[in-house]
Amino acid sequence: MKKSRTLKVIFYKAGGNSGKYSFGTRISFPKAWADDMGITPENREVKLTYSQKKIIIERKDGSGEEA
Repeated sequence: MKKSRTLKVIFYKAGGNSGKYSFGTRISFPKAWADDMGITPENREVKLTYSQKKIIIERKDGSGEEA
């Protein structure tokens, strides 16, 4: 499955002892994509790779090895 979608990055104020101007980020992607990748509430660990200004998300299998 090769699909593309334009999404907005969510910025939120970081809590705790972080600085006054500290922010965190999140991105939500479609549930159908998570289903296709086999990501479930019980198996939700993924590997993110940042390389050459691209982010790659890969599911990790149950043994802890990368898919």
